[in-house]
Amino acid sequence: MTSAAGWPDSPLNAVDTAFADLMCDPDPLSLDLDTLAGQLGDDSGLPGGVIALPALRQWLLDHPRACRVRDVVWQEVIRRARRDGPAWAITAVALAPPALRRYAGRLHTGWAGDAHDLDAEILTGFLAALRDRVDLARPAPYAALMLVAA
Repeated sequence: MTSAAGWPDSPLNAVDTAFADLMCDPDPLSLDLDTLAGQLGDDSGLPGGVIALPALRQWLLDHPRACRVRDVVWQEVIRRARRDGPAWAITAVALAPPALRRYAGRLHTGWAGDAHDLDAEILTGFLAALRDRVDLARPAPYAALMLVAA
């Protein structure tokens, strides 16, 4: 559902719309996976070279057991969100589904209030963790983000 201005009503859907806009030419966001390869080794299965972020999101969804790859990718995404600003913060949220939507769905069950308020709270928790609560020196930064968001 969209608002009268054409922007999605749900905060999580708004992130998807903003992410899609960031992926448009002339300069779509991407990540050079070769820069991460040194941390992973040759047997990671992660493709090399520059990858568009939607393709990276799909690769992560298709490889749920690639925990070390997920950790290294998320460390980089979190670093960029902290250093390079809002576009990478939006990217981080856009890379997080379906987990954020799964948490939202659980919280919506039995909730009599506005579902979008819950979505906004989940998003707020995720962004706060992204900004300063996740310790990049510790393993599983993605899991730490999800724990705070839930």
